[in-house]
Amino acid sequence: MMLYVNGQDIKQITFGIVGTSVKPPVRTVQIGPEGFLSALDDFLKDNHQTVKDIKRIFAVIGPGSATALRATMSIVNTIRFMTKIQLIGIEKNPLEQDVDTIKAINQGKIKPVIKGELLIPIYAQPARITLSTRDYLGRK
Repeated sequence: MMLYVNGQDIKQITFGIVGTSVKPPVRTVQIGPEGFLSALDDFLKDNHQTVKDIKRIFAVIGPGSATALRATMSIVNTIRFMTKIQLIGIEKNPLEQDVDTIKAINQGKIKPVIKGELLIPIYAQPARITLSTRDYLGRK
């Protein structure tokens, strides 16, 4: 099985199966990054698959939410380390429908951005990680 994963949005994740019929199984789950892994487990179970059945993962690497993409890349990179499957990173316009992206993959119209052992996200904007202007005692 070839898995499609899109975690561009902080409020949802989408999974699909690549290389199947004209209408590929696709599911979008409205959940934050803390629920992405359990949503993947549910998707695999509902399609009678396990992590061991995955031969390749097509993962959207961005652009998108820094937090959502870091969570998504952590999941797919961990699966890669556990199973030695092939990872293929693709860029996707956030307005493009996932079903259309999967169809383009099936037709060979999507070129991978990254192909290899580790996927690195492309953020829509720089991550907003800042230091506080106050110390821990509340002084300025």
